[in-house]
Amino acid sequence: MNMIAVRTPRTDVVAYVMGIVCLSFGVLVAGCTVEPLRQGKVLMTVGSVTTPELKLQVGASSTSSDLTPSFEVSNLSEGDIIEILDGADSECNGGSVLKSITASSDNVTIDSLELAGGDKTYKFRVKVTSPSGAVSCSEELEYVLDTVVPAAPIVTVPVLTSHYSNGSILSVNGSCENGATVGLGGDVAATMTAACENGAYSFSISKDVDGTYNFSITQTDVAGNVSSSV
Repeated sequence: MNMIAVRTPRTDVVAYVMGIVCLSFGVLVAGCTVEPLRQGKVLMTVGSVTTPELKLQVGASSTSSDLTPSFEVSNLSEGDIIEILDGADSECNGGSVLKSITASSDNVTIDSLELAGGDKTYKFRVKVTSPSGAVSCSEELEYVLDTVVPAAPIVTVPVLTSHYSNGSILSVNGSCENGATVGLGGDVAATMTAACENGAYSFSISKDVDGTYNFSITQTDVAGNVSSSV
């Protein structure tokens, strides 16, 4: 907090300023909180007006099956009241309050925010109220909660569940949920993955030794839900 002493033609004024200057040529700027101290002196305080920043914790996805996501809020001041809102407008009016805490530093972690609204697109904002009553609002952060497990991928090639071949290359093709990651496991050195593009996937498996090989295929959607195997 900075202290600025200003001498005017008629009186001495002491202004305590946080974020913006409240006294200009002896005239009070609108929006300041003014409290008389004694004749000839005025105390003026303004809370933080810095726009807070809301983001998911590092490594988290904006589309997820996580019912208790965690967030990071920055550009704060100690003592600010932080409210996590869903569905509020650009000035943080309306919406529902999901959590409220008091900032102990300029960066705060919101751990395990419980989402009781079920699968949907949440539109989060953080509303910050300074100790003096100044309010600031973050940009909107969208979070898609998806807990629905996708169906197992469909195998179209080879056509039969049991396949016999005298070749060393086996092609496995099929349909899947667009955007999902399809995984092929079983008798392979390491699980193979393929992106589901335009609703389709494809694998090419090489085997040099005669034998019976078993494979399984699953798909994982963009939210992290894993299907049963086929």
